Amino acid sequence: MRISDLLKKDTIVLNMKATDKSSAIDELVGKLDRAGKLADATEYKKAILAREEQSTTGLGDGIAIPHAKSEAVKTPAIAFGRSEGGLDYEALDGQPTICSL
Repeated sequence: MRISDLLKKDTIVLNMKATDKSSAIDELVGKLDRAGKLADATEYKKAILAREEQSTTGLGDGIAIPHAKSEAVKTPAIAFGRSEGGLDYEALDGQPTICSL
């Protein structure tokens, strides 16, 4: 499987409205749900938050990769979000996150 099989126009947000980790997750989960990739958006969000409790996926250098394995996923996909001004994702380096996958 190639990244181009998983990342499509309908799962990309170029100007995220989110300003923090929680709203970024909401925005990206909503995008996946509207694209028909999720069977249950609420359960998928719970799985992501459970993963985040283990350790932040805010890697640093402006990148976060929130993810989870869940039965709530109907079709494997990648959501991409870009925050022009950056957002507080509680990244390991403490810097604003610009890109979320």
